[in-house]
Amino acid sequence: MGIIEDGKGGGTKAEVRKSILQVSGNEALNANLNGDGYVLHINSITIDTADYLIALMINKDSKGRDMIVTKVDIAGISTDDDAVMEINLGGTFTATVANGTAAVPGNVNGGSKKVAGGEFYVNDGGGDMTTETGAYICYAQKKGLKNTNTEMSIPGGWVIPHGQSISVSSTQDDKFHGCIHFYYRD
Repeated sequence: MGIIEDGKGGGTKAEVRKSILQVSGNEALNANLNGDGYVLHINSITIDTADYLIALMINKDSKGRDMIVTKVDIAGISTDDDAVMEINLGGTFTATVANGTAAVPGNVNGGSKKVAGGEFYVNDGGGDMTTETGAYICYAQKKGLKNTNTEMSIPGGWVIPHGQSISVSSTQDDKFHGCIHFYYRD
């Protein structure tokens, strides 16, 4: 039996047993164990106009690391079946995000005291977070049925470089609940 290390100091190792290669190491799992995995909760956010932002995250990690968004799980209480949930990337902002309430993501490692590096907002119900400009829809998914959740994810997650943003919106107004799962990649 022999151990092969990745050579990059990332802690990823492979163990060779009778010609079977077993790779240990999962970037998201390692981030969670190290206290670098988070969940932003979206709780009773009322949007009264279509296409307004529901939640917004701006990566301002102090180490300049990429933020990896692994999953967005969101539900509207009464949104019609024709609603489309959207993930938006690349927006820019003025110094203050209008119509947003600052939020604090929870760390998925209950013993970790680390806090997420960035600015995190949920809509305050007073209008759109109008300071976002230049964002583009990178992912859209039709809501399956009335009163059900929509889970949005892509293999590997959305990579949000330092200083960049990700936001969530809906083509229908409603009261939304859900969460955004993310971690920072070393």
